[in-house]
Amino acid sequence: MNAPSTKKIKSLETGQAMIEYGLILVFVSIVVIVILSLLGKATKKPYEDILLALNVPTPGSNDPIEYCKGDMNSMDDWLLQGNKTKDWQTNDGKLCMNNKGGSNYAYSKCSANSMPNQSDYVVRLSGANLLGGSGYGVMLREQNNDGKPSGYSFQYDPGKGYFVFKKWVDGVEKDLEKARPPAHPNYDWHNVERDVVVEMKGDTMSAYVDGELVLVATDDTYSSGSVGIRTWYSSDVCFNDFSIGSAP
Repeated sequence: MNAPSTKKIKSLETGQAMIEYGLILVFVSIVVIVILSLLGKATKKPYEDILLALNVPTPGSNDPIEYCKGDMNSMDDWLLQGNKTKDWQTNDGKLCMNNKGGSNYAYSKCSANSMPNQSDYVVRLSGANLLGGSGYGVMLREQNNDGKPSGYSFQYDPGKGYFVFKKWVDGVEKDLEKARPPAHPNYDWHNVERDVVVEMKGDTMSAYVDGELVLVATDDTYSSGSVGIRTWYSSDVCFNDFSIGSAP
């Protein structure tokens, strides 16, 4: 039997080395994501470069399919729950809440009626402006649509100084993941219009603020459900636009 040629052996060794190198790159990328999340150094470029390297698509400016859109000129599209539902107002094409106490929710009726079994989607909250107070959140995969929600939320939370993903069970909330904002502690939480995008895909939820991927969390408790907005305590906030579209 003829022995393998030296050239063939070197070719096999080179191929094996390339495979090992690729696996190392994937492993390093995953480790970097975890470190960035823990340290709160969530900037658009590092996160998106890693996701692109791993072939993971990120939400673009437009969704292939739009499931729901909230009218900010009328309360007809919203199911209101909480301590101060009357404090939800429409003002000059914006949906606003000057919270006087407790937790208050505005659930999208469209999401509750037309997409109760839709598990993957992208929520877009455009021109969100926290004028004062503790913060606001996007309610995700909600089961109850009442004052004691079960599901998830992503929260813009200057009261705690974090972006936070939370899990809810009958109104009791628990942090899943949190991260400091870019440029912490000099981040401008108030009086700045922010575009918030949250993608729900399988058991992974990803949050973007002004185009930067700021937080990722995983949990498999709730696979579908409706969408809404929440405020709490003394939050004074207005939202310009709200929509739900298909995930990439």
